[in-house]
Amino acid sequence: MDVYPTISLAVAHLAARGHSLDVWVAHLQLDEVAEIASAFPGLTIVVDHFGRPTLVGPFNGRAGEVLDDWPCAIERQGADENIFLKLAHCPCAGLIVRIQIFPLVPTI
Repeated sequence: MDVYPTISLAVAHLAARGHSLDVWVAHLQLDEVAEIASAFPGLTIVVDHFGRPTLVGPFNGRAGEVLDDWPCAIERQGADENIFLKLAHCPCAGLIVRIQIFPLVPTI
């Protein structure tokens, strides 16, 4: 987190006040979310839209590659007990059928 001192300071303020951090990130940023989670283990982090896979721009036409990498990135999020995944909407829902669905743990 030393690379982003302003973000670290903001996240530290959230953690100190008992707030959570909701993030809407692309699949390529999930490892950075894990870094934040490790640096602030008392902070609850909610990854919105399951760290949506990016299928546009430089990833246009590369769905196979993206959908091979994305589940691995999601699975790595499970190493941190303070990361929660929220699936309210996934813009590529039609492509999810290609992915093995991970067992979900019920939470409240």
